[in-house]
Amino acid sequence: MIPISQQISILLCTMFAILVVLSNLVSQKFIHIDFFGLYHTELSAGTLLYPFTFVLVDLLAEFYGRDMARFCVRSAIIINIIVASLMLFLDQLPATAWSKVSQAEFHHTLGHYSFMLIGSLTATYIAQRLDIYLYLKLRQLTNGRGLWLRSNLSTLISLIVDSSIILCFMALSGGLPYGHIAPLIASTSVFKLLFSVISTPLFYLGSYLIKLGQHPEELKFIHK
Repeated sequence: MIPISQQISILLCTMFAILVVLSNLVSQKFIHIDFFGLYHTELSAGTLLYPFTFVLVDLLAEFYGRDMARFCVRSAIIINIIVASLMLFLDQLPATAWSKVSQAEFHHTLGHYSFMLIGSLTATYIAQRLDIYLYLKLRQLTNGRGLWLRSNLSTLISLIVDSSIILCFMALSGGLPYGHIAPLIASTSVFKLLFSVISTPLFYLGSYLIKLGQHPEELKFIHK
């Protein structure tokens, strides 16, 4: 039988990979967010989902160590590349005349991968690696105290780095003037800050559930 601790780590890695893939698949839809009338913003649906990956990778770093967290990030990127390759292949196959989803509709929603996919995966790899490093470094500096501090701070900084990389790729591809990079980073930082605060209860809940699901002898922190 697979140990409970191993089952939990597999579940976290699976959820992480699903969120990374799904964030890219729905990135073309833009939505309007209203935070109780205090803050309004328009962003990609993928941008709304993707930040939750940092909660998952922080839980992996906290309970399973750096190597497991990094393995999860690498696995998610490989899975994303496989999914994107399959979507591009299926996009080349002609749709039948009676297909509920036409060739143009499929291409517009699921087959539209470009130079930005490279930017997205690059940003994911760098930002997630940075988050793992910052999280464990803060844990070391605080002697394991201040769970909320290392979770919020590492997530906020990594999210801003992630956005910066993607915006730079957009500028390199000609889809965004270079002068708009800094203002967009500033405007999206507010959303990143709000998410960091909102994600705190989720992180504590995740930590509690992991501890609840593990046997006492399995509750060992593995940090290298």
